[in-house]
Amino acid sequence: MTNVIADDLDKYDLNGDGKINTADNTTVLENLGPLSPGNEASKNPQNRKTDLNQDGIVDQKDRDLMSQKLKELGVQ
Repeated sequence: MTNVIADDLDKYDLNGDGKINTADNTTVLENLGPLSPGNEASKNPQNRKTDLNQDGIVDQKDRDLMSQKLKELGVQ
């Protein structure tokens, strides 16, 4: 496995099952919202992981990134 593939897997395999699938996209959807330091959601590492573009908010942009990756892999 090349580093690029390994990096993608680490970034987009949100549930840690070794696969990038629709369950990972579901995780992004379930965690939509701001991840500000005072927000309880920000304390959950899974929520932090769903912020794919690391802008502090799990939003449509993160969902789009996940959907794009799933399409690239032919999952959707």
